Amino acid sequence: MKKICIWGTSLKKIADEAQVIAFIKIINDRLPGSEITLLSRYGTLMIELFKNEDYKIRTIRTINIPKVIFALYKTDIFIFEGGPFYEQLQQALVCWGLLSISKLFKKPVVAYAATAFHFRTWWGCTIYRNIFNRMDAVTVRESIGKEILNDLKIKNEVELFADPRFILSPLNQDYINEILKKENVDISKPYVCITTRFMHDKIPKWVKKSHHYTEKIVQDSNTCISKIIAYLSEIKQVVLIPMHPEYEEDQQMANTLRKNMKDPSKLILLSKRYRALEILGIINYAEMILASRVGSAVFATVTRTPIIAISYEPRMVDHMKRCGLGNYVFEWRKLNYTELKNSIEEILLGKENIKGILDGNAETFKEKAISNSDVILRFI
Repeated sequence: MKKICIWGTSLKKIADEAQVIAFIKIINDRLPGSEITLLSRYGTLMIELFKNEDYKIRTIRTINIPKVIFALYKTDIFIFEGGPFYEQLQQALVCWGLLSISKLFKKPVVAYAATAFHFRTWWGCTIYRNIFNRMDAVTVRESIGKEILNDLKIKNEVELFADPRFILSPLNQDYINEILKKENVDISKPYVCITTRFMHDKIPKWVKKSHHYTEKIVQDSNTCISKIIAYLSEIKQVVLIPMHPEYEEDQQMANTLRKNMKDPSKLILLSKRYRALEILGIINYAEMILASRVGSAVFATVTRTPIIAISYEPRMVDHMKRCGLGNYVFEWRKLNYTELKNSIEEILLGKENIKGILDGNAETFKEKAISNSDVILRFI
């Protein structure tokens, strides 16, 4: 029985939840019966996610240092999964500490389909360069991540992987229809989905810096999106899918978007943050999604749902280009109502063609996401 220890993905975001589900499924498909230890503060939720699966999973809180050390001593491989490599000193030190303990016990360490962010401080560059140089394999799931790590001048080759979430499948239509009916969505009529980014003055400084935040840009952007939602609500049911870490952020964004609507009730904000596979199913049966979150654009690609994307970061542009829809992504600081409206009309009229483009690329991504797991087999 192989022992695998994983750290890196929070469950504060639905997209991260999907990442964990996909990665654990890949491991169990490739290495059946493996004993998986997740270093996570979300132990109860982690177990809940896999209660219907025949997986051998246990969780340890990262703060429980003696148990973490013992788990790293016993594991056959330690995997950084997801996007833990952001420029916050405490986070960087945790990454460095876990890596150092693993290497002390001579364990192989892999960054698996990671997300990399720009490092803008001398200490961030120094610590993370040291971390990546000491790993046995470094893999990322976005082209921009590969560029960032190459710019960091690390010694290891950086491999570009497919996003593991491409292996996921949505829940069945009957189950999703019951959710939609509870949310007052008329399942006999078409609907479009939207996901949002709630930009405000209290977001972390590193987010402000990476998103080039100014209050005026946020106001102009939200006004344009609000007008687009008003337009969409006159021709389709519009369902806002909560995907923020906190549901209250989606509520506040919904209130902002309703300001330009003749009938604000036509924007249907789901009553809670649903589980990842439930959201995947809701997107699956939509005519289109206006996606402001990379995770929702990935979900839409998985389900072959036509996408118009609003890019708040380079990762969104990267994803839309890779899935063949590079002409349908718009930079959030430069939104133009007419351009956005014209593209939505084009997508809705040509949705079967768009689904065809997504279908070919999504199937390729799925096959690659499975074969990428060979990197784990190299070391155990």
